[in-house]
Parts: sequence; structure tokens; C-alpha cells
Amino acid sequence: MNVISGSFSTMEYAWLIINYNGQWDELAYGFYYYNGGSSKGMKVPKNLTYAELLERINSLVNVDLSSFEIKLKSVFQTSCRSPLVEINDDNDVEFLLCDDRVIPQVGITLVKRVDQSRRGADLHDV
Repeated sequence: MNVISGSFSTMEYAWLIINYNGQWDELAYGFYYYNGGSSKGMKVPKNLTYAELLERINSLVNVDLSSFEIKLKSVFQTSCRSPLVEINDDNDVEFLLCDDRVIPQVGITLVKRVDQSRRGADLHDV
């Protein structure tokens, strides 16, 4: 237990499987799996924010965030097939961490950022 301001507080944790350096592939009937790359288990607080999750993932994959954007997706266990669900904000992270019965897998895709300053250089008034 953590002692904070004289009161007892317990922090709840969840486990994630972080998959990186691979890609999402679709199997028959709309099922997905993360193919190739590496995987790492990560213990995270249940009140983790999206920004904190990205920070932890970047410390794992160690990419230049000015050149690449980290895209996160997961497949949730449902009674029928589930599409890939994008993780874009704090609400998505909260949903990802809400079920204690399974350990969610998060697949990472790195997307090369487009240099916005150069896009205007090719435009000319006619």
C-alpha cells in the first residue's frame, strides 16, 4: 500500500502485451492478429492516460517522434469478431484497461510524418 497524506491508498494495475516491429494481419472471417516483430509485457496503472501510455511505449520502441507518429490498435474479446480498435485518447485507454479477465494486446504501427512545411513549397499561384 502507498501511504499518501496519512491515508492508505492502493493503486490498481493492469497488464498489457505490447507488440511492435510487426504488422496487423487479417485471418479468415475478420479475425486479426499481430504478425512478426517483438512483444513485451507491461504493468501499468489502471488510471494511465493516453499521453503516459505513448511515453511508455516510446521508451520501449525508441523512435524519433518528430519523424514518426505512434498508432495504437487493439482487438477486444467479444462474443463475435471484433474489428481493430484504434486507441487515440484517454477514454480509449480506460476502455482498454477495464477488463481484468484478459490481458489486452496493443499493436504498434509507426507512421512516417509528412513535413508540412514542404507541402506549401510546391504550390504556386496561377
